[in-house]
Amino acid sequence: MSLRMPTEHGAWGLLAVPFFSAAAVAGVHSSEQLVPLLLAGVAILSLFLLRGSLEGASSWHAIFEPAHLGLAAAGAAAGFALILLYDRYSLCALAASAGVLYLIQRALVVRHEGSKVLDAEERTRRVEKRSL
Repeated sequence: MSLRMPTEHGAWGLLAVPFFSAAAVAGVHSSEQLVPLLLAGVAILSLFLLRGSLEGASSWHAIFEPAHLGLAAAGAAAGFALILLYDRYSLCALAASAGVLYLIQRALVVRHEGSKVLDAEERTRRVEKRSL
């Protein structure tokens, strides 16, 4: 299986607009400020692509594919560099809360999809293009 791009409506806008808006407001006045911004961009983009690709995969065993391992490694390396080299320890709380919210969202999707009797065509359409 190859890498799949996220297909949710507005997903790219929800990712890019806040990031570029915050970067513009903060301003980059030196190369010392540019490196953490690039690390944050790499972490955000790689984890966003990883989530979107794994959501589209048929199972979570797809994480062991080379493209997914590369994205996970890039996101983790950039995130750990921000935390350890630039003292951004508040990212740990953000990552933990994002993980909890993601697990809640997945549980709601499973519960919602399990409560409905769908024909094969409707189930395929929901899995491919729709999410709760």
